[in-house]
Amino acid sequence: MKYLKIKKWLIELAQKPEARDKLPSVRQICREFNVSQAPVSRAIQELKFEGIITSKDRSGLIAVSPGNLIEPKVNKKNNSTIVFAFINFFTERIWQQEHILTQLSLTNNYSLSCYRSDKGDNFRGLPGFIRNLQENIEVHAVILNPASEVLEASLLEELGGFGVSVVLNDCIHDYRLGAPFFITRADPIDLGRSAIEYLVRMGHKKIGVVRCEPNSDLISQSNKAMRNIIKEAGFKKKDLYLISDTIHHWDSPYVFAQDLTERSLALIKSENITALVYHSSGGAFAALQTLHENGLRVPDDISVLGFGEYSFAEYTIPALTVCTCDYHKMIEDAFNLAVENISTAKRRWSYKHKIIERGSVSDINALT
Repeated sequence: MKYLKIKKWLIELAQKPEARDKLPSVRQICREFNVSQAPVSRAIQELKFEGIITSKDRSGLIAVSPGNLIEPKVNKKNNSTIVFAFINFFTERIWQQEHILTQLSLTNNYSLSCYRSDKGDNFRGLPGFIRNLQENIEVHAVILNPASEVLEASLLEELGGFGVSVVLNDCIHDYRLGAPFFITRADPIDLGRSAIEYLVRMGHKKIGVVRCEPNSDLISQSNKAMRNIIKEAGFKKKDLYLISDTIHHWDSPYVFAQDLTERSLALIKSENITALVYHSSGGAFAALQTLHENGLRVPDDISVLGFGEYSFAEYTIPALTVCTCDYHKMIEDAFNLAVENISTAKRRWSYKHKIIERGSVSDINALT
């Protein structure tokens, strides 16, 4: 039936983070499917009734998200919740993941319960949060985004004792865990390899790597991969400059990146470094201002590459080139592993990277 096809299409759209701001209008949907208004209206009314989408003054149709969550008017088939735990520190990636999980939970008849870990907590309060939930509702699974601090063995043991699936999502440390744990993470070797191979291909021979996030296994392993690629390319080990200092997970990567970049200007100029790789695109974004204020033009004088895709990247001047994996696919897989939509014995899931080319990296080969 046409309305079911439209309904499925709208559910898929609603899972995208941008859908929290706007979905297609009835007229646009009619044009998309070449149908009358009747099947479109039926699909919309059912999704509103199920709590997947809603209407907002002036914005029209929008996806239900944590900010506008309404109580669905239908009885849940499954009186269960998914716990999503993360550091109480705003990042675009977190709110995107929260939106995706909200939508996936609603369409699979779960609620989503969020635990925000404050500074110094390192998720120690999570088991108590879960036990309190269990007094009123079944906790079906836990999805936890670990911070830079290594999770304590006692915490992992306690989480494993709840008898539900636990997914460590976007995991930056190398935990060796069996059932009931799953791990989803960016492939650190592929991250380092993809970034340096791209810059070498663009003619860069002296590269600075700026660690503007707390150290982790992911960063250490990706840095090692970068050094190996530099060696394979026939360059000297000293042609890769690791620029770092102490930073905590509650520190601002923007302020830290600007400060560290400014303190490294003498090194950048004296060693004729032609490209800077930042271990977060937020840090790269902030560093663009510092480089500009100190007379270094991007990409004419120096190229900048960030790790991770963010919406601001295409609006910076110049637009920021990034190396990223598919974090939306990662959180979708984390949900499906948690609720056992994926039947697998595989416990560790890694995600490859791609370069999104914009304007912050110059092709030195084209200049010679």
